[in-house]
Order: sequence, then C-alpha cells, then structure tokens
Amino acid sequence: GLSGTYLGVDIDDRFDREADFPDLSSRFEMGDAHTVDLGAPDLVFSFSALEHIPNDTALLARLRGALKPGGMQVHVVPGGWALLAYLWHGYRHYHRTALKARFPMEQTRIIAVGGPGSLMLHTLVIAVPEILLHINLRKRWPDLFGRLTVFALAVDRLLPIMPTSYVVIERAGNST
Repeated sequence: GLSGTYLGVDIDDRFDREADFPDLSSRFEMGDAHTVDLGAPDLVFSFSALEHIPNDTALLARLRGALKPGGMQVHVVPGGWALLAYLWHGYRHYHRTALKARFPMEQTRIIAVGGPGSLMLHTLVIAVPEILLHINLRKRWPDLFGRLTVFALAVDRLLPIMPTSYVVIERAGNST
C-alpha cells in the first residue's frame, strides 16, 4: 500500500534494491544529508541515525526547512539508558530536555520507548554476548528469546521508567 517517492540518504551505500513496491519510486543518494538535494518531502524518517550526525541541530533545521507544509519528521533516537543496551554505538544519546531543545515546534511529540525489562534483555542477551563475545543467543535459542521479549515488554509496561529510545514526531508549520 505504499505510494509516492522514496529517497534514501546515507554516507554508505546500504540501500535495499530488492524491495518491490509498484506504486513507490525510490532512489538512493550516497552523501552527506547536510548537502544532498532533498526536494520537498512530505515525510522525513530516521531510525538510529540522528545520533551519528555531529551537527544534528543544523541538519534538523535543514530538514524542517525542506518539508512541505503539513509534512512531518519522525526520528527514533537512543535515550541515555541506551548506553548500556548498545554500548558505544552512536555519537550521542539523547534525553528529553535535549530533544525538546532540538525540536521546538509547538505540537512536537516525544514518546519514550523501552524500559528496565527491554534494557536488561538487550544488554544481557544481545549487547554483551553479540558485541563483546560474538555469540548470537537470539539465533541459538529463538523460542527462549521470544518468551524473554514478551516478559521484558510486560515489565516495561509495569515500570515506565528508564527509556532506551525516544520517538520524536514533529509536524511542519506549527512553530512556537
């Protein structure tokens, strides 16, 4: 059901050319998001990318200026607790105050994601074994990992603290 035009931008070419959506034209630009021709997008989406941009404030201003009226930006970024879950991955980790400063639009939503259950699961079953020990416990015991994931998410719902990520949604044209 996807339709429109998709532009992927990255400093490395990891673009998936196998995806087939008949109503979606797509292209990839390898380069710096600060300088690539973005056109006038309806939607800007990034997942675990913004934390790698040294001058994220300048990039966000550029993206905000490129959006069509009524368009939106959606970014998923690591929270402070992600340092445990992802170790040294990324240039920075965000907290709510830093995100509010970077996303000053009136109707911006900042949604905390994760919590102590998913933090412990990711740290003990993914980060330490896979990153440090090169052992993939998820592949070795997928059923156990699935049950642990369900349990971790239940813990996160009971204890809505210690977010590992934030989802930021900002609509264009609603400045404060």
